[in-house]
Amino acid sequence: MNLLSIGISHHTASVDIRERMWFTEEETRAALRSLQERLFAECLVVSTCNRTEVYGITLGAQVDEGALTDLVIDMKGARGAVNRDHFVGRLSGAAVHQLFKVASGVDSMIIGDVQILNQIKEAFALSQEMNAVGPVLHRLMQSTLHVGKRVRTETSIVEGAVSVSYAAVELAGKIFADLSKKSALLVGAGETGELTLKHLVGRGIGSVRIANRTREKAESLVA
Repeated sequence: MNLLSIGISHHTASVDIRERMWFTEEETRAALRSLQERLFAECLVVSTCNRTEVYGITLGAQVDEGALTDLVIDMKGARGAVNRDHFVGRLSGAAVHQLFKVASGVDSMIIGDVQILNQIKEAFALSQEMNAVGPVLHRLMQSTLHVGKRVRTETSIVEGAVSVSYAAVELAGKIFADLSKKSALLVGAGETGELTLKHLVGRGIGSVRIANRTREKAESLVA
């Protein structure tokens, strides 16, 4: 039995590559099923705009890190655009350390990002729903959430700009004295786009236009 993780993030890949490896909720469900059937006794998939990481508890034969990476890439149909060099593999204690860093916000693009801990909670809940969590991963996740909360309550890491969207709007506010006289173009209607829009509205932006692949999602965000 061992803990194996692989991950792609802003440390290893450009935004277009990371975007190719983002898993929707339904894709995450399918990935958890496949990983359990083929490789792991227990598993977790954390996928956000800046990272996609897979954590798995192996039983019996050692899981090949490269084969796992190829499988995850193939799940997204990204072979050719994404390769093994975009991923970092970690085993045992190193994998635990990485998960703690992510939950604490110290591995985020904006140090202290407050979104990531809730995103890990959601990933954990989905794994539980899919019966992909056993005693080892359950204990690990309890410790991970505890570490994330302690870092936020016992340090000053969350002071200042604590998300990419918040930092972007704060910067806009410093460049332009009065945002009520400005217009913004928001590219993308995903989670980060939604948070950015909330911050823009909170700062009194004059008007916002949204560009997105699907009109329906853009209209939903506007509503």
